[in-house]
Amino acid sequence: MASESSPKSRSFRVGKPYSRPRIGSYRSHSYCSSPPSPSSLVTHRRHDSSIFSTASFRDRSYASRSVSSSSEESRTRRTYRREDFQPGTIFKCLTVSQVNDLGSVKTKGQVFHNDLGSWLYKPRHYIVISRSLYHLNALPLFTFGGKGLRSKNPERWREYLGIRYDTDDDYNNLSQYQPIEVAEEDLSFTLRPETSVHLMSTSISMSDVIEIEGKIRNQSLDNLRKAFRDFMRAGMDEEEGEIVE
Repeated sequence: MASESSPKSRSFRVGKPYSRPRIGSYRSHSYCSSPPSPSSLVTHRRHDSSIFSTASFRDRSYASRSVSSSSEESRTRRTYRREDFQPGTIFKCLTVSQVNDLGSVKTKGQVFHNDLGSWLYKPRHYIVISRSLYHLNALPLFTFGGKGLRSKNPERWREYLGIRYDTDDDYNNLSQYQPIEVAEEDLSFTLRPETSVHLMSTSISMSDVIEIEGKIRNQSLDNLRKAFRDFMRAGMDEEEGEIVE
């Protein structure tokens, strides 16, 4: 493993992305690595390796968003270890989607162009569901442009799981699953009430993680695993022609 003082450099390949059926104005891709753009798009910050120490996430220096772009600290890539990614860990990763209609881009991010088309780059949060030696099986978080799950067809609600602060007694759960909870002091970002967890997992290389930014409550980990298993099982049963209630 490379030390923090001399991190391994990574070069992004430009290649033909995996193509999915078109949904709306975007073609999304299930990878966070190798987007066709300069690696300088992401600023990596070094921070304390004691990810789950007694100090809260908000109290740590890396939770600050006022990092100078000229600072040597902001240009240092953090090298994470496998043990940093316990199930339930929340991290941030760069995502890329092909844009077919530039007028439809209303979310925060950057659009780049090359001979393959136009691409929207946007950081997104994920929750670790499991891990292998070098990769994470993770579930993405969505706010749907701040409109929440209510803005989507109710037939799609069963694909999502709610996530809320443990102090939010007024949370409106639209999912059929019990929402998972986070403590405010365990996050270094603000969790919006419109946020939902998509129960379709993505494989992400640990080396592509921008930053670890929190964790869900230990009591919610079983709820997360159960919802993921139930949704995956229901999907496989439907593919086999079985009736799922």
